[in-house]
Parts: sequence; C-alpha cells; structure tokens
Amino acid sequence: MALSEHVDVIQRGPAVWNEWRDARTEERPDLLGAKLRGVDLREARLAGADMVGADMRGSHLSRADLRGAHLADADMRGAKLRDANLEGATLTGAQLRGADMRGCKAADADVTAADLRGADLREADFTRVEVMDAVFTDAKLRGSVGLNPYRIQPLYSRRLEVGPQIAYKLITPSGEGTFAGGIDYLEALATGDVVRIPEANTDEFEACAAGINVATLVWALNEWQDGYRVLEVAFAAEDIAAIPWTSDGKFRLFRCRVAREIDLASIGGGR
Repeated sequence: MALSEHVDVIQRGPAVWNEWRDARTEERPDLLGAKLRGVDLREARLAGADMVGADMRGSHLSRADLRGAHLADADMRGAKLRDANLEGATLTGAQLRGADMRGCKAADADVTAADLRGADLREADFTRVEVMDAVFTDAKLRGSVGLNPYRIQPLYSRRLEVGPQIAYKLITPSGEGTFAGGIDYLEALATGDVVRIPEANTDEFEACAAGINVATLVWALNEWQDGYRVLEVAFAAEDIAAIPWTSDGKFRLFRCRVAREIDLASIGGGR
C-alpha cells in the first residue's frame, strides 16, 4: 500500500509535488497501488518511484520524469504520456491501451507482457526495450525507433520462409473481399487464374490499404458473418506487399492463387 503522505501530496498537482520532492531528494516516492486516475502529473518528477499496480487511467503525464520508475501492472489506459521520460522504467504487465506516448523516451525500458493495443507511439524511442509478449495490435508506430518487427509481429517471419505459403481470404457471398470489391475470388478459384494487384500498398505502418488483403485462419473465422466464405490462397514470400507491424492477423499481397474453399462445417467454423 502506498504511503498516504505521498499520495496526498501528489494529488495536489505537479507543482506541489515537485517542491515537496526537492526537499526530500533521498526519499523514494512510494505510490504503490495509488489511486491516481485522471490526476494532472504533467512534468512531475517521478524518477525511481514505486508505482507498481497504480491506477493512472487517463492521467496527464506529459513530459513527466519517470526514469527508472517501477510501473509493473500499472493501469495507464488512455494516459497522456507525450514526451515523457521512461528511460529504464519497468512496465511489465502494464495496461497502456490507447495511451498517448508520442515522442516519449523509453530506451532500456521493460515492457514485457504490456498491453499497448491502440497506443500512439509515434516518434517514441524504444532503443534496447524488452518487448517479449508485449501486444502492439493497432498501435501507431510511424517514426518510432528501436523496434524490430520480427520481435513484435508474429507474422513477420513469413518474409523469411522459403517455398509455397498459404493464407486465408474472407469473402462475401458474391465472391468479393469483405472490405473492398472489384475482384471475384470465386471466379479465380474456378479458372485457376492468378489474382494480381501490382500497385498494392507496401507501407507497413498502414494497417488497411490497397492490395490482396489476406489473413490467418483465426482472423478469418473471428470476422466471419452469415453467408461469408473462407478461401485458402497460395503465394510465396516475394508476393508479400506488406506485413503491418501492428496487425491483428492481416497482411497484403501483390499476387496469389486461390487454391480451395475451406469447408467451415468440417472445422467447426461459422457460428
């Protein structure tokens, strides 16, 4: 449990907190499990603070000094951390879904098993960050540095595979894709023709864009609706246009061959 004095002071705002902290430079802030939801902590000096399990949902932490802070299992969903300094911070298991972390400095931080879904991480520095089991689905990463797509996107290994690969295409009853029409995939299945979109978007920071959008079987089954069908498509690594770093199971191809239709009843698909 956090020290009540520390919680009382920080709830008065960053100016009061920083003055109090300056008078106690040797004292480690104890905010363990503190209830700080929506609190204004802009530019607060919280380096080395123990904030494990703290509730900071929607808190304002822009430009805060959180170097070496202990934030494991903290709930920071929707928090504003723009330009905050998180260098060396421990964020294992932290909830950062939808957080604004644009321009934050997080070099040498540990975000193991953190939930960063939908977080805005543009221009953030993740140099030497530990990302094992962290979830980046739908996060915004353009301009960020230090992240390796092979470590944060399971699909990225497909770029290294040699030989034929397969993926799945979810189609409407008319045979077109569920997001963009224009190609009859059922006709391609019947004729054996190769489907081609040579101008497919290659930007891997764009989650949805032009191209032959295919996915894992898990994604296709989860997005299935009554009347939809699932096709298996074949391609090779050189046919891949883009594997978005924060994809939830989708990627884009320049070309593929429609191999067969999946019998959903045989695999317990549909609903």
